[in-house]
Amino acid sequence: MLLFPPLEAMYPIGDEIVFSQFNNLCASVFASLIQKA
Repeated sequence: MLLFPPLEAMYPIGDEIVFSQFNNLCASVFASLIQKA
């Protein structure tokens, strides 16, 4: 799941893992917000 597709283009290919971890973190926060709603 890509929450911020535009940011992906800003990351070098070598940082794919870093972006994936960041995206997973955002997804976790988003999921927790849905659960609280």
